[in-house]
Amino acid sequence: MSSRDEILLVGAGAVATALACALSSSAEFEGQINIWARDPAQAQHLAAQCSRKSVAAQASLAQALSSARTILICVSDSSIEAVVSNLLDQGAVAPPGAVVLHTCGYLGAEVLAPLHEFGYETGALHPVVAITRNSAAQSFEGILFGVSGSEPARIRAESISHILGGNSVLVKEQSRGLYHGAAALLSGGMVALFAEAESCLAEALEDVDEQTDARLAARQILRKLLESTTNNLIEKAPMDALTGPVSRGESEVVKGHGRSFEKGRFDRAGRLYELLTETMKELVRLRDQGPK
Repeated sequence: MSSRDEILLVGAGAVATALACALSSSAEFEGQINIWARDPAQAQHLAAQCSRKSVAAQASLAQALSSARTILICVSDSSIEAVVSNLLDQGAVAPPGAVVLHTCGYLGAEVLAPLHEFGYETGALHPVVAITRNSAAQSFEGILFGVSGSEPARIRAESISHILGGNSVLVKEQSRGLYHGAAALLSGGMVALFAEAESCLAEALEDVDEQTDARLAARQILRKLLESTTNNLIEKAPMDALTGPVSRGESEVVKGHGRSFEKGRFDRAGRLYELLTETMKELVRLRDQGPK
């Protein structure tokens, strides 16, 4: 991929915003970035957020397609088929070497198969990072991108990931669901687990003062705990990062936790704790077996 190629971003949501802003500020890419969205105002708003003049909102999708060698479809999994249909309705023929990539995690390149008849190579470029709304300042430095699709599409996807300061990993096309499920289990699951723990801890605390109630205090405590746990995982394998009563073999304490959840009417947290305890016990067994 040339550093002066033209890229068309389709969409104006959180992922499109993060990618557009990151590409526009990258010293590795000097080409034109065009943005098209169903709502022209959203495309214009996104273009205005980018740091470079060579970013423009496009009112005509057909015109934008005619010159773009790389098209990034940045919409949700549930919306991508409608976008593909919209692209097909434009009847545009791909410029030589043109590639269409989508940023969805669950779906693979097969959802873009109809575009192959128009001359496009197709694939997926999924950033494995938690992107929230208002993510204009999102950095992709060191981030892994899950790529799949035809060889030319994969090469283009790898090039974009490097331009953004990240790296790429090849995802088996038939295993996209497992790949994305694993990421969602950690990212979304961790947020949900944090919320459950916050509710339980807030019940156990007294209000600190008029400005800091028990829930806010619980949130502050758990953020620090989460930070230390994450640091352990960055440096160590899960079996070596594990701490707490399961790690120490304190079965009575674990049982006591279960009774506390029941007594405090936190049934869902108790079920989560019981399920995750099984995983923790498996980690302890692997740790105690030592290297083979």
